[in-house]
Parts: sequence; C-alpha cells; structure tokens
Amino acid sequence: MNFYIRQNSVYPNLTLEVYDNNLGEKSNLFAILKNSAVYFYMEEVNSCIPAINCAECCLVEEECNNCENVLVVYKWKNGETKKKGKYRGWIEVVTDEDEPKTMIFPIKEDLFVHIV
Repeated sequence: MNFYIRQNSVYPNLTLEVYDNNLGEKSNLFAILKNSAVYFYMEEVNSCIPAINCAECCLVEEECNNCENVLVVYKWKNGETKKKGKYRGWIEVVTDEDEPKTMIFPIKEDLFVHIV
C-alpha cells in the first residue's frame, strides 16, 4: 500500500483497515483493540532511521451492510512530514493483559509512506 502526503502537511490522516489474523472472529477485533495501546512507527526505507516512534493512534469501528471494519487512524503532527522521502510504516499493538503482548499488526500488505 502506498500513501502520499505533501511535505509539511498534516492532512490527510493515515487510515488503515486492520485485518484479523489468529485473534478470533473479526467482529471481536474492536473489543480486543479498544483495551490495547495502538502505536504507529515509520522509518526511512533505505537507512532504517526512525522518523516516527511509538506515536499513538486512534481506532474507529465502522459498520456497513453485512460487514464490520476496524480502522486505525494516525493523525499527523507538525514537523513529521518535513523531510521528503519514502518511508516504511507499521502498527504495533500492546495488549492490556496480565502479561502484555506486543504484536506487529497485520495490515494486509506493506505500507509505504511517500512524503512529496
């Protein structure tokens, strides 16, 4: 997946649909995630230098005919898009359990952020 944003911009928000892999029914996914911490990470593709580290995301449960989508939304902050380039992004979920687990969450395909 390719996402494009203009240099020095904070819009549009980055919105990703989360898919359930080994967490049970998709309809339970929002219940699992709403009690977890969800973070966005981004690093330069060629150098692996972190550009965004552990930035909090928000969740949106979207209902439609015969389906249920869970969206992770990242709202850009000033300064995060100041350097043009190609970046790799991902979501990490830290579950709120007795023994917290950290998962790099599936987003169907790799995410590349292009700051142009």
